[in-house]
Amino acid sequence: AVDRTEQAVEDGCGVLDELLRPCDRRNWRRDPRCRNPLDQQHGCRRGEYMLDAADTPGGYKHCEACVLGHYQPERSVNGSCLACPAGRYSNVMGATRCHPCAPGTATSTWGGSQGATSCSACPPGQMPTPGNAACMDCPANTFKHGTACASCPAGTRSKPKSTSSQDCTVAPEVIAESALLVLLWVLLVLGLPRACGRSVPIHDVHLEGDYMVVSTCLPHRVLKRPWGPVKVRLHDTHHSSLDGCVFEAKYKTSMSLKLISKDGGLPVRHAEASQGYLAVCRPYSAFSMGKRCFPIGLVVAFAVALSVFLLVSIVAKGAHRMRELLLIMAGLAMLIGGFDVSQWRRSFNDAPLTQRCKAFQERLRAEHPHPRACPRGPDRAVSIGQIWELYDFFQDFVRDRNMYYVASNLLRPLTKEAQLSYAEVVGPRKVRWFV
Repeated sequence: AVDRTEQAVEDGCGVLDELLRPCDRRNWRRDPRCRNPLDQQHGCRRGEYMLDAADTPGGYKHCEACVLGHYQPERSVNGSCLACPAGRYSNVMGATRCHPCAPGTATSTWGGSQGATSCSACPPGQMPTPGNAACMDCPANTFKHGTACASCPAGTRSKPKSTSSQDCTVAPEVIAESALLVLLWVLLVLGLPRACGRSVPIHDVHLEGDYMVVSTCLPHRVLKRPWGPVKVRLHDTHHSSLDGCVFEAKYKTSMSLKLISKDGGLPVRHAEASQGYLAVCRPYSAFSMGKRCFPIGLVVAFAVALSVFLLVSIVAKGAHRMRELLLIMAGLAMLIGGFDVSQWRRSFNDAPLTQRCKAFQERLRAEHPHPRACPRGPDRAVSIGQIWELYDFFQDFVRDRNMYYVASNLLRPLTKEAQLSYAEVVGPRKVRWFV
């Protein structure tokens, strides 16, 4: 009986020893004090941690389930569970593993030793960091798109923490380069025709001292100090000594040139006209025409080189995909170019002699509205009064010039529309005396 009592006391002391004395955590797999009373296996089950007797209100060691935000993947005698790492969470007691955050969410409440119990969606303008550890602002030139940040379209910029593509605006440098490119294209549209020697209407060709002088209705743009010889061609003057001939010219005023000699060094014959057009011959026009001391050819070459540079820059930025902007730029340049061409063509009709002829034709229509052909003979003549009326109306053009000038510069334009003789246009008269 004594032996049985001693054995019972020894067994009881062993049980108390297992419950009350601390577990040897370094050798817990062999220490009987590290057995779990619930399953008699060493260590606590997965998802649990061990409390020693001194750490419990009842004064005995036992296993507790891992709290929220913590986990224990295997049996152990650890005094605490592992905190879920950043980007993972645990929302159940006794977790054996942590779950990864869903795309677009992050463990914003994670605090190192305090594991996260949930993941929350990143606010507008932010995205998760790599590993979903936290939320960070969308960088500059991006915007929030879905659960991530997307780059702004080519050629646009945005501030950090942008929430939508509406926050992406055209980059200032793209605006500046585009505006400069428009100006260059306008310069090219305006400059190329002039560099190619665009015609200007002639106001008058007359003798002045020892030189023939041609004055124009618009500035001829020939430089005072050209970078080469000035070669001009006159056409539609209806004078055989002028039409189609190439002359060497010299600057006189902004709207007049001296005709020095014809091609081959021949002197200029006395010839007068108040109609037609003057054009500086190519390629002389590129280096003899311009503004102040700059040849138009040099300006055009600079504009072409700078345009190429800007186009390369815009393509490098990806802004060439902005088709609307490029179409607007090209359309604006073409619109200005078209307006310039229309003004240039309008200047042909604004020549003083042309305007004077139109005014005289209106007078003739009022006096003789239905001119018609009549047979040649004494019934198709003009009176002295009709001749005087013509001279009086055009005397500032006729001056002391001969009938060759009158026939080609006045009578031809006045009768061109009706295709009749001047007598038929003004109203024929019957001859009384013939000299």
